[in-house]
Amino acid sequence: MRKSVTRHDPPSLTQTALGKRRQQTTETLSKLYHGKLRLERRNNGRIIHARTFQQGKLVTKSTGETTIGAATKVATDWYLDLLNRVRSGQHDLPGVFRTS
Repeated sequence: MRKSVTRHDPPSLTQTALGKRRQQTTETLSKLYHGKLRLERRNNGRIIHARTFQQGKLVTKSTGETTIGAATKVATDWYLDLLNRVRSGQHDLPGVFRTS
């Protein structure tokens, strides 16, 4: 699996005391379910995060795991639970961020 690194400009609130902006890096480790679920590592950290897009919103969750195998199991369980919630009409999605 090819790893890709995406750089995002953080909001101006994350500027340091010297006025320099921090650069966030996101390393995509794996794409599951035809790319609908992604496993990512942020800022060269150890913990792997899961990310998906549901109902027009970006939804994320920290897996709490440091290995891809363990993170895949946690993320898959979370993603399938999230899909069941969406299909049953529950609209209280945890870890939702605005995309605009």
